[in-house]
Amino acid sequence: MKKNVYLLSVVSLLNDISSEIILSILPLFITYLGGGGFSIGLIGGFRDFISNFVKAVSGVLSDKFHSKKPFVIAGYGISAFFKLFIGIAKTPFHVLIATSLERIGKGIRTAPRDAIISLSATSKGESFGLHRAFDTLGALIGTLLALLMTAFFKVSYRKIIFLAAALSFLSIIPLLFVEEPKVKGKSNKTALFSFNLINRKFKKFLLIAAIFSFSSANYMFFMFKAEEVIHSNVTPIVLYAVFNLIYALLSTPAGILGDRIGKLTVLSIGYSFFASSLATLSFSKGLISLTVSFVLYGIAMALIDGTQRAVVGDFSKEEYRASAYGIFQFLTGTCMLLGNVVLGLGWEVWGFWILLIYSFVSLASAVMLKTFL
Repeated sequence: MKKNVYLLSVVSLLNDISSEIILSILPLFITYLGGGGFSIGLIGGFRDFISNFVKAVSGVLSDKFHSKKPFVIAGYGISAFFKLFIGIAKTPFHVLIATSLERIGKGIRTAPRDAIISLSATSKGESFGLHRAFDTLGALIGTLLALLMTAFFKVSYRKIIFLAAALSFLSIIPLLFVEEPKVKGKSNKTALFSFNLINRKFKKFLLIAAIFSFSSANYMFFMFKAEEVIHSNVTPIVLYAVFNLIYALLSTPAGILGDRIGKLTVLSIGYSFFASSLATLSFSKGLISLTVSFVLYGIAMALIDGTQRAVVGDFSKEEYRASAYGIFQFLTGTCMLLGNVVLGLGWEVWGFWILLIYSFVSLASAVMLKTFL
């Protein structure tokens, strides 16, 4: 693995310390402002949709101009700036607008960044696993800092968000030392939604990943359920820290395992673990079952996130690598938006039992992955 992989991993570590301080309290902040299941589903889904829509455009443009580093720097800078606006929100709708603007920055940086990692890596599974481990370690540190400020120092939600936003500007420094990767071929046409530029196997993978993404309940539902069951604003943050600890510890081993036994096999196992986490969450009535659901959730995401990115790298041409990541992230993000909005509405009407339906969709995705690819 080259210097770029380590530098971008450090960038993600620093940025996620900031981001996860905010994300750890975001569902609690939304309920504090008067929001419920629908608000959480809409905000969680729409912020990801905005991000993934921009990823598609950013990926294509970075391929077209043969320059990825400027997009990455701009993306991190924009995210840092708009995090400040979350802290001044007065209603759940304000949170929706502020988080969506912040996610534009993530959208600009992600596809070019993933392309740099893929093009710089000798072993894609291990490289993305390492990057995800650093990213999630930052998430764990951020969650623990949020817990410290909330439970021990009684800092208000708004002050926590402002402090986190200030920290995020540090992540830009290591980016200055990232080198623009060399690409063997040159893209000569636009790859956005041009599926004839990607192979048949990739198309099948995109379809299955999109179906899984519909069932991919946002982390805020896990925290929302924990708050409903335990009636505490501290316990959900502790459980989220447990999730991030498992996620961070297993991400690199999961990437190495994917390189050894096959990425699609590891991904199918990950989808199955995610189905188990949703099923367990739906039946959770106490701390033990909630903890099990968060642990299963952490295992699932460690197996899924980096592995999916590595698969995209395996299935795409170098000259269209960022475009392929953009297309993948746009499709999965759109399905995630739809899925989370439906989940939020269903939660308001039928309660947490709707999670069982989503669990079956996740499990079906795992079966399709092994059957058709």
